[in-house]
Amino acid sequence: MEASDDYVHAVKNAKGKETCSFSLNLGKTQHSPAPSSPQTRHHTVSGEGRARWLEDHWFPARRRKNPSLRFSAGESNGIRIEGPVTPGETASDFEMRWKRQLSSALKKIETEDLGNMNATTLRDSIPEEDPEGRGARDLRDLERRLSVTVVFCENGHVLLVGQEAKLQKKCFEIRNILSHYHWRLSGTDVAFKNMTGTK
Repeated sequence: MEASDDYVHAVKNAKGKETCSFSLNLGKTQHSPAPSSPQTRHHTVSGEGRARWLEDHWFPARRRKNPSLRFSAGESNGIRIEGPVTPGETASDFEMRWKRQLSSALKKIETEDLGNMNATTLRDSIPEEDPEGRGARDLRDLERRLSVTVVFCENGHVLLVGQEAKLQKKCFEIRNILSHYHWRLSGTDVAFKNMTGTK
C-alpha cells in the first residue's frame, strides 16, 4: 500500500486514558513526483477510490467490532482512525496495527478510471427507481452485492473500485447502467472499450 503524509497523534483524556488519532493519505506516492505528473494524478485517483471503498465496504464491519473507535474517510484521499488504545499498547503500536490491517484490506483492491463522463451530471441524471433495473437503488444494490464502489469525482471522472477479478468479470450491469445514462446525456459512449470490458 503506497502512501505517505500519514501521522499518529496521541493525547490523554481527563481520566488519564490515552487516545490515538491515526491519519493516512492513500493518494501520495513514496517518491514524490511532480504535482502535475501522470504518476501523481494516477495515485490521487487511486487514493480517492480506495478511501471510498474502505468507507463503503470495510469500515462498517470495523465499526461494529470496535465501537469505541471512529473510522472516517476524508473528502478525497485521506482516512482516519481514532480512539482509545488497548491495554499495554503504545501510539506506535496502534499505528502499526491499523496499517497492517489496512494493507491487508487493500491488497487486492484496484481502481479503474472509466474516463471523463461528466460525473456530477451523470450521477444526478440516474433516477432513484427505474422499471428496467437501471436506477440509483439498483446501482447501490450491485455495489453492495459485489463489494465494489462507484466514485463520481469532482474532476468529471468516474471510478470503479474493487477486487480486480470482479472488475473484469462481474461488473457488466454496473457498466451498463453508467454507459446507458452517459449515452442519454451526450449521445456518445466515452471509453466504450473500458466500459464494456472488451478488447
